Amino acid sequence: MLKRNLPPLHPGEILREDYLKVRGLTVTEVGEGLGVARGNLSAILNERAGISPEMAVKLSEAFGNSTQFWVNLQKNYEVWHAERKVNREGIRRFDDSTVRRFDGLMVRRFADQPMSSRRSAPKNHFTG
Repeated sequence: MLKRNLPPLHPGEILREDYLKVRGLTVTEVGEGLGVARGNLSAILNERAGISPEMAVKLSEAFGNSTQFWVNLQKNYEVWHAERKVNREGIRRFDDSTVRRFDGLMVRRFADQPMSSRRSAPKNHFTG
């Protein structure tokens, strides 16, 4: 991943500058068009709130771009800030050597059995 020192723009700033201002739209007009309260839209535009997946769907329909565009703007903004907020000290690492040992045990366990005699994974309440 590309490391950047500058934070990505808040999605509300992009919505405000590149969509509302460019088109000469008001907060009230867009809020009504999206079916959301003016205050909720204003919180996004003033960077006090993020864009939810539901709002992303509405924005994509209103402005003719993809839902994923809006979701990615929000995700990139949040991840950038999380990368700087989370204290990584004291977090235990589970590196590839742990996976290889586990895979090796599984291979050895079944290596001497024909495929037809191997038990399937135990069933759980999620898969039935």
